[in-house]
Amino acid sequence: MPLDGISVRFLGQELTTELKDARVDRISQPHRFDIYMQLRQPGITKRLLLSGNPSEPRAHLVERLPQSPAQPPMFCMLLRKHLSGARLQGVETIDYERLLIFRFQTLNEFGDLEEKRLIVEIMGRHSNIILVNNEHRIIDAITHVDDQVSRMREVLPARPYTYPPQQQKTAPDLVLNQVQDNTWRALLTRDIEINGRQPLIRQLLNYIAGVSPQFCESVCARANLDPDQCWSELSDNEQHRLGISLIYWLTMATADTNSQSYLFYMDPKRMPKDFHTLPLEQYNCHRAVDSLSHAMEVFYTNREQENHLRQIRQDLLRKLNRHQQHLGKLMSIYRKDIQSSRNYENNKIMGDLIFANLWQIKDGMDEITVDNLYEQPPQPLTIPLNPDRSATYNAQQYYKRYNKNKTKFENATLFAKQTAEDIDYLDTLHTLIINAENAAEIRSLKDEFTRALESRSVSNKTGETGNADHSNKKFGKKNQSSNKGKKRKSKQTPKSKQLDRPLGPRRYQSSDGLTILVGRNNKQNDQLTLKTAQKDDLWFHLQKAPGTHVIVQSAGRPVPERTIEEAAGITAWFSRSEKKRETAGIGAAVPVDYCPAGHVRKPKGARPGMVIYDNYSTVFIKPLDPEYLQPSDPPESESYL
Repeated sequence: MPLDGISVRFLGQELTTELKDARVDRISQPHRFDIYMQLRQPGITKRLLLSGNPSEPRAHLVERLPQSPAQPPMFCMLLRKHLSGARLQGVETIDYERLLIFRFQTLNEFGDLEEKRLIVEIMGRHSNIILVNNEHRIIDAITHVDDQVSRMREVLPARPYTYPPQQQKTAPDLVLNQVQDNTWRALLTRDIEINGRQPLIRQLLNYIAGVSPQFCESVCARANLDPDQCWSELSDNEQHRLGISLIYWLTMATADTNSQSYLFYMDPKRMPKDFHTLPLEQYNCHRAVDSLSHAMEVFYTNREQENHLRQIRQDLLRKLNRHQQHLGKLMSIYRKDIQSSRNYENNKIMGDLIFANLWQIKDGMDEITVDNLYEQPPQPLTIPLNPDRSATYNAQQYYKRYNKNKTKFENATLFAKQTAEDIDYLDTLHTLIINAENAAEIRSLKDEFTRALESRSVSNKTGETGNADHSNKKFGKKNQSSNKGKKRKSKQTPKSKQLDRPLGPRRYQSSDGLTILVGRNNKQNDQLTLKTAQKDDLWFHLQKAPGTHVIVQSAGRPVPERTIEEAAGITAWFSRSEKKRETAGIGAAVPVDYCPAGHVRKPKGARPGMVIYDNYSTVFIKPLDPEYLQPSDPPESESYL
């Protein structure tokens, strides 16, 4: 969540306590809106992040500094000029505004002490970082704002610095007094008369300065009220409960100090959903941390990882979708070719019948009707003829059409089968990419996809099976001719990649204590099914659909029904994309096949992850989120691809 005025107030106190009298040792700007400072105290080094990013403005301590660019931006060089070696006197806030004022004491060019201020404005898309001199004039800002952007307030070098206009709201300490004096009800009633009917959460936002929607939701939650209700609809008892809730929250918000901050989770096993300096109540659970900086670093680090994961996932899916669309176009071409040439035998029949009836064909005839001896009983068949050519020539033309259409039909049928296999393979990759949980998984899937593209040439864009040689121009057919006569070069693996330990399969423990293994990519699916699994272990796969391989290690014992249902539910979970889950409904039952791993085998030349199986059973099961199962630790001796 964006920092609200309450959190900014406590953050200023926290940063003053942590950084007072620290000297600026290093300044860097690795990103467009982010400034990193390294500050030193006796025996201690602290690192501070100041961000004017419109989507994530903030200021907090961090554990480490990112790598600096080779050529620092101009604003970074200016900060180094003015603040290198400066001593931080403190961090100030103004009332409950989202402003942090860092006061630095530094020496000017004459060796005299002077104060400079670095002001961080945390205001969404209007966020900024501004360096101001002792005369309150702007030295420079990370984002310039001229009169074309804002006529109310320019942020340009040499201009006088003015604070952002304050909102006409009541400070939390004054609201607390009004609630205790019972004068707040009349103020909210008057607000309805002026602004009309509004949800309660909106009225509280307009009434109290420095609060966020999440804070107002907690006020309503503690009073057991619907935040979408209007103030005028509340009974006296509900208004009384709201007043008690306001006193509770505003007392904490206006306290002199705050020793803890909080991370909030909708699910304790997933990434934090929010953070705040107060223990908000509308979330399922929360975790207390020792400082607001710590909470912010955890929250934004996880968000950055999530955004990075989403970006590389989208990039890979975009590339994959292009190939899927191309294969879809090829498939439609092959189907048309099959449809147009499937009756190629008729051409041979008409050629044979022309030769059998040469005595009946006269010069200049454009057709002839004969008995079709290939049908029993024979039926009349009219054969079109070229009147300008002889009967023998017409028969030969039908034989040529026969050979051409036969070749077209056979090639189109073969290529359609290969393309269908390619489409199934890419569908499996698509599902695995959607279900990947971290960047390492996506990188392994990207490597698999890249290897598939390198070993198979790109599909022929013409798609004309009758006139083009598709044997080496199709995704899914090895390009053998291009490698003939070429010396194979050995590829050296970079040291960093050699040191990377491959990700093992996902491991879970069933309610009966059996280990459940889930493959992360197609190569690992083959490893699990064909090498890791014993013949008595159970193998699971979504029926007639792309997905992951799941193994239940039975250790030679019968697998309980409950474990079978859990493994089948996990198979359904990891074999369906989020879009399909939404379409079918998260609770929709899907068919999952399972059989002993000894009944699963891989056809010769099949793609990674492609297998055939027999002696299987089918269970219809709802997808089961494996987060609710206990994870299982892998044996130290195991290694996976």
